[in-house]
Amino acid sequence: MHIPFWHSRVMKIHETTRNSMRNLSIQCVFLTNLIFQLFNHLILPSSTLARLVNIYMFRCNNKMLFVTSSFVG
Repeated sequence: MHIPFWHSRVMKIHETTRNSMRNLSIQCVFLTNLIFQLFNHLILPSSTLARLVNIYMFRCNNKMLFVTSSFVG
């Protein structure tokens, strides 16, 4: 009883999967997500780098620059 249901379900999934890749909007979403994953380090730099810059500015006795960068960041 479950086998015919499962078989028809698998065939429907297979048909929609084959036709869905031809849809341009799905390809655009895929490419956009891929680009954001590849360039994530350039667009959103690591928080470790920001912390190191804050520590360096705090140690260099430029307190006003440190406070300003803390509020901006």
